[in-house]
Amino acid sequence: MGQLFDQFKDCTFSNEAEVSQKFILPLLTGYLGYRLAEIIPERIFPAKDLYSGVNFSAGGSKGLNHRPDFVVCMDGDLQNARFIIDSKGPAESLDSHLGQLRSYANSVGRNFIMITNGKALQIFDVNNLIFHSKDMEDLQLKLDELIKLLGRKNQNAKSAIEILQTLDLEKSVSISEKTKIDDLIRRRRIQLSDFAAYFKGISSAYQDWHLPSVHFRAIDNLDIKGFDPTALLSFRSQSETEEVLDSETELKFAQIENMGGLSARVIVGETGTGKTSLLKFLALRSAECASALLDTKIPVYVALKEIGFGYTLEQLIMAALRRYGYRGDSFEALVQDHQFVFFFDAFDELAQQFRIEVCQAISNLCVHHECYLTTRPNVIPRIGGSARFNISALRDAQVEEISKFYLTDQYYDFQHQLEVNGLINESRNILLLLFLLALYKQNGRMPQSVSKIISAITARAAKWNDDKLGKKNSISWRVLSGCLGEIAYEICATDSSSLSHGRAAELLSGFIIEQEQRRMLAVGTTVDTMLIALEETGLLIANNDHLYFWHRLFLNHFAGLALTTRFCKENSSLENLVMEERWEVPIISMCSALPEISAVIAMLKKRLWLAAYCLSENPVCSQGLKDQVIAALAEKTGSPVSGVRKRAVSYLQSIADPKCAEILLGLFNTVRYDDVTMMALPAIARTAPLRARKIIDAHIDWDESDFFQWRSSQSYVTEALSYYGEEGYLQIAGNWGKFSHAPFNYTCKKLFLRYFAAHEASLALKTELQALYMKELSAGHKYGEKVEAIAEVLSMVDDADFAIGVLDYASKNKIEFSKLRSVSTILKSATAPRLAEEIKTVLLREGNDRYLTDCLAKALRESAAVLPQAFYLEMTSSTNVPIATSALERLGNYPFESVREEIYRHLYADQPQMQQRALELLVNNGKFIELIREKKFPSPFYTPTAHTLLKGVRKFHLIEALPLLVKVQTALADEERYVYESPLAFELAGTFYLLGSADRQREIISWYFDGNVFLQKEDHLHSNLMRKAKFFEPELAEALVGCYYRTYLDEIHADAYELEVFVETAEGIGGLWMREKLKEITARILLLIGQSDKYPLHRLERLVRAMVKIGRPEDEDWLLGILGQLESDEGGQYAQLRRAIEFLACHGSLKSLPVILEIGNRHLPVEGLVDSCQHAYNSICSRNKVPIGDGDAFGPVITARAD
Repeated sequence: MGQLFDQFKDCTFSNEAEVSQKFILPLLTGYLGYRLAEIIPERIFPAKDLYSGVNFSAGGSKGLNHRPDFVVCMDGDLQNARFIIDSKGPAESLDSHLGQLRSYANSVGRNFIMITNGKALQIFDVNNLIFHSKDMEDLQLKLDELIKLLGRKNQNAKSAIEILQTLDLEKSVSISEKTKIDDLIRRRRIQLSDFAAYFKGISSAYQDWHLPSVHFRAIDNLDIKGFDPTALLSFRSQSETEEVLDSETELKFAQIENMGGLSARVIVGETGTGKTSLLKFLALRSAECASALLDTKIPVYVALKEIGFGYTLEQLIMAALRRYGYRGDSFEALVQDHQFVFFFDAFDELAQQFRIEVCQAISNLCVHHECYLTTRPNVIPRIGGSARFNISALRDAQVEEISKFYLTDQYYDFQHQLEVNGLINESRNILLLLFLLALYKQNGRMPQSVSKIISAITARAAKWNDDKLGKKNSISWRVLSGCLGEIAYEICATDSSSLSHGRAAELLSGFIIEQEQRRMLAVGTTVDTMLIALEETGLLIANNDHLYFWHRLFLNHFAGLALTTRFCKENSSLENLVMEERWEVPIISMCSALPEISAVIAMLKKRLWLAAYCLSENPVCSQGLKDQVIAALAEKTGSPVSGVRKRAVSYLQSIADPKCAEILLGLFNTVRYDDVTMMALPAIARTAPLRARKIIDAHIDWDESDFFQWRSSQSYVTEALSYYGEEGYLQIAGNWGKFSHAPFNYTCKKLFLRYFAAHEASLALKTELQALYMKELSAGHKYGEKVEAIAEVLSMVDDADFAIGVLDYASKNKIEFSKLRSVSTILKSATAPRLAEEIKTVLLREGNDRYLTDCLAKALRESAAVLPQAFYLEMTSSTNVPIATSALERLGNYPFESVREEIYRHLYADQPQMQQRALELLVNNGKFIELIREKKFPSPFYTPTAHTLLKGVRKFHLIEALPLLVKVQTALADEERYVYESPLAFELAGTFYLLGSADRQREIISWYFDGNVFLQKEDHLHSNLMRKAKFFEPELAEALVGCYYRTYLDEIHADAYELEVFVETAEGIGGLWMREKLKEITARILLLIGQSDKYPLHRLERLVRAMVKIGRPEDEDWLLGILGQLESDEGGQYAQLRRAIEFLACHGSLKSLPVILEIGNRHLPVEGLVDSCQHAYNSICSRNKVPIGDGDAFGPVITARAD
């Protein structure tokens, strides 16, 4: 930072005299070169008494006779005056004193006049402004120009005319960075002025973004809390067929939001995972940012289900703007003149005939505007350059946190009922979890399936409605339910997601007459009255000229009720629906409501899976029909496709019939596939625990695993044992000591965490696990996965004595680095303050291993113990940086005001890591914003702090920080520091581009790239630049990638690290050019493979994987053309071929079906490949509305449906 800025940045002045003494005199002597004897005060200089021009009404205070505060005279000679200085109070505006300037000049006889209030500084040639700095930062940047004007050397040697001739007005009076910011904010205010009412309307409408509907009362026994969805939800950028969960690949929304190079972000999640709440929250947040002038992007939320009935996407956007207060009318002008962020909700509920048109419209908007879409996995929008992010199910810890908020001590019983009723998976869906909590809080128990959950929730809505019967215009739930059923049935029948008011009026008119005749409705009830009553249920939303259910769960439920009514009147009404995918859930819902379902099952002879699902909902059916379904499921356990086998075992487990248990038990005598035996173990433990135990014991040491399928026999053995209480868990602990596979470790950890969440650990179980932990910790191998999993389990058991024992062992023995994390996990989970004191003692002693120090510091930083601030304050003074930074970070958990002084002490100190950590705390708690706006950023600051500065600027989109960023840029340019500080430089360039300063971004990149070639030879610089390319402007990114391609990829080598860098960059940027380059590289590698069998085949897999991510349907022919060359590497279960099939699952059409069928049937023994083929087959059929029967697509009998 500059010396002048450092000296004066924190100065405060109480009056005009302090401005003179604390600022003017040090400025003149320290920077402009004058001696005190040359600075003549007003009381000494014999100036003329003239009218000063001060306006009394404007607050002038010096009267008619006025002299300047100082006159600078060379060598103190009063006859050699050079310029005049006028000092103002710190609160005074300089602009209000312009009338005095000519008086000063006439009084002293000199034209140069400097005027300052201790912040702004101006210099005039009489009335003409020739220098202006707005604040200390600006003055530092213009110091050279100030010295040219008023510096002693020039003033002593040159005349005023000579000085003015050399003056660069562009620099001395140019708009400073700060002024640019002020002008930018002013322009923003003007730019957004037409949207003030709209922002206010959005803020009001979406204030309760987390509530399903303002009228929805079915869960009003919960005080619904708005958990920030950007913090709560996790996402995965997941390939189509990948099933292995890897927490390391999970993303938080902030990471998705900051990803560059994307035209659109597609958020994919099942019903009830929080997609709509997320978009409404983002729209609210964006509106508040724009209203506060922090951003210019205008948010627009659009429910895509509203498209139709004459509405295009553009018309819906305008309708959304007008709905909340915008009064404009030209869509084309709007999207050209303003920056929007569009939130398009529920693409899956868009009618089929509009999807291509809407995708094209969104693609057009994506060119210049930010777009987010939500959809369910069954319908993925095809938008070039977009990225797909799957919403992850809630983790058990999150379910626990939310449940405990509503239930407190009842949580453990709630968790137990989830396990008993088999609703663990359902509880990981946000909406279903809230429903379950509401039902449990009401009844102390919960239903056993999703259909029954929704039925129970609507029963609560019914009670709330019927409790108000007798009030004016009140209508019974029986009538309302019938109306909702008719509307839902019509929506499903038309394969839509909404219904026009006109069509609804037609339906309801006849229904109302019928109900009036049955005396269920008052005579004269109008359609409008009925619609108001329907909307007040909270289940139906009326919008513009159409109606829709606020959630698909309720659409399917009421469609099922209407289907029930029709089916009871005429069974044949179901015949034409059973083969259509959109009727599956209503049919299941209908079966849940029927007293007996034999007639339904009789119609589902060609829909085995649907029949099985219906029987799992309602097992009341003729035994003969039920036996047919059960026998077919038993046969499917021998399918060559593992996914089919798994599905069959799952249904056999869920259908309540003794024959299912017998079949599951009998599988151990007849089964052909090991995975069926594995899946059957927990199934029989649940359905027939007494008879199953002997079989489980016979398989107790069965140890078989398959990494590619993420499967371990021990995982299933332990799941089976989990049904036998503590005795079963003791056996699990024993097996955990004997076996170790990644899937098995994951399963054991999951089971124990769930068990300890509902049960207190017994002494025997705790002792067994603790002994196992110490055994693994002291073992000679370096694998840390297992010991870390055991540590996470033991973190649920608060045992200070055991933790102290672990600490003692760790302090006296060399522990492998890979296992140290487990030590930290154990230590930080204990709540006893005495353990924290012990850790502190060990930590502060001399001679600790560096890695142990980091481990113990982390344990104290994240300790569950309640400790006084003084405990950590003492540690912040440690000379050991990891200890001090960890202690400072922990202080961030205390009330800010109580630790403010300590945080700022380190912020302004000279230890780089402590400064960075202090700034990180301010970023995390939001105080960073005022630090920037009040110009209190530390000086000097260091590289780690600069990285955190950029992080904070991006997080809060702080345009006001541009001067600081410019200083970082200047520092990097000094002596070419950018060469060895390239990570900071690249991050800075991306931040400049994010803030709209593309010119500065290009300036930074020009240090490394001249538009044609790289300017440095170091390949690591080029590789790092590639990884950041997606954060730069598209044209620049493409030029960089083109240069990288020319530099490194003219030849493909077996050890080509650069190829991986290029492919990663392609995935981040996407687009036609990238896809074509990937195809070129693929062709060249195929040629090399043909020439030599030594070329690594995994290169092909990597290229095709990238095409899965950025490919388009038009690339299908290319993929089919090279498919035959990818059938190699059998040892890896044909990794290249599996990835190619995954491409077809995402982008393929019906013409790919014969190829997929042929490959799958030719490679039946290759389980992973056949599973991929089955998935692709199902995806293409579903996408193209091709009915999928129950015959195996792959196996001895091939079902040819490709035509």
